[in-house]
Amino acid sequence: MLEANGKMVNIIDAKLLRLSIDDVISQLKRNTPSVIGLTAVTSEINEVNSVAREIKHIFPSIVTIIGGCHVSALPVETMEHYPSFDIAVIGEGEYTLLEIINNLERSESIRDCKGIVLRDGDVVVANPPRDLITNIDDIPNPAWHLFPPSPYYMIVSSRGCPFSCCFCYRVYGKKLRLRTPQRVIDEIKSIIEFSGAKSIGIVDATFGANRDHSEELMDLLIESGVNKKIDWSTETRVDIGDYAFFAKMKRAGCNSVGFGVESGDEGVLHTTGKNTTIAKIETSVRNAHKAGLQTVGYYILGHPNETKVTAQKTIDLSVKLNTHIATYGIMTPYPGTKVFELATQGKGGYKLISNDYNTYQKHFGKALEFDNVSMGYLNKLRIQGYIRLYMENGRFLDFFKFLVNHNKEAFRLVKYTLSTLFGKKCVGED
Repeated sequence: MLEANGKMVNIIDAKLLRLSIDDVISQLKRNTPSVIGLTAVTSEINEVNSVAREIKHIFPSIVTIIGGCHVSALPVETMEHYPSFDIAVIGEGEYTLLEIINNLERSESIRDCKGIVLRDGDVVVANPPRDLITNIDDIPNPAWHLFPPSPYYMIVSSRGCPFSCCFCYRVYGKKLRLRTPQRVIDEIKSIIEFSGAKSIGIVDATFGANRDHSEELMDLLIESGVNKKIDWSTETRVDIGDYAFFAKMKRAGCNSVGFGVESGDEGVLHTTGKNTTIAKIETSVRNAHKAGLQTVGYYILGHPNETKVTAQKTIDLSVKLNTHIATYGIMTPYPGTKVFELATQGKGGYKLISNDYNTYQKHFGKALEFDNVSMGYLNKLRIQGYIRLYMENGRFLDFFKFLVNHNKEAFRLVKYTLSTLFGKKCVGED
């Protein structure tokens, strides 16, 4: 959006390039900007604040702007807690950021800019929200040419999620807004042309939420021949696709589909807002396998009022589904979610024990205690899940590959589980 409106823009992808704070500062010294924008999810907000603090220390005149899902969920609190951020952009940032830059260039006030939180002396002021962008086709394609080359890119064909899972924060709102499929195809073509990438992820909240739209996109992928040049992956709900849908995904170049299974207990599926059934889950995964797609199953342990029985059902179902890949996470109270609300109120079988956002991680987090199960028990179940998935389905080579490819994570999980079982850190644990 900024470049399309004549602004000079540079991008430092510190995560992709694995840059340290010193590396980022060195790049800024070579080409010092007047404004720098940063983004952070909850588990990264402290680290991003450290970057902003160092930037402000060395370049005090630079305006620092923070965006992303964490600050969108906790706008005032974030600005009060992290003084290194000058401005917060809430929700969709394209038009908001453009207005900020235009006003700063003209030395005009941003006091009336919608969708931001700013400082008035020592007081944090939250402006009214900005309306969601009605026609997301009006947003220019991302300036991918400003990013370092990558073998993998993430694009969207829609924004918004019409579903109401208690553990998700809908930063783009509940209303589903669709990109014209041809614009998505054009973006994919441009990525192929300038980068030579062989893989993309269509990272919609739910691919297929509007089935007609997704089918039109897949038809264009096939008709244009793009399906022969690049493969793609995506995620969907278990109650959206049937065999015909998955078969078309395969023909259109999709190689992997992820399912938010979440739980193996139908009561939990209802209370969390998934509102599906075990039968639908089994049918959907079976159809995806039949269509020749690699499948990924996502599971959460520690749902509201989770018990040992319901948690065990989740592991049992994951073994039965036998997806090619499975991930078992521990419930994390991300700000903006119903789970966060329950945890802060001490409801749902939750006790919030940490305000340190470094602990808000679904794999190694320590933000919650549970009334009916211990963290140690849930972590034992995670280890059980990974072992049983491969061994009970006779996938011994896959288990060996898993250990080789994820040896550091597996070792860390074992150490972490021991620490949660015995209440102390293991040697070498962070």
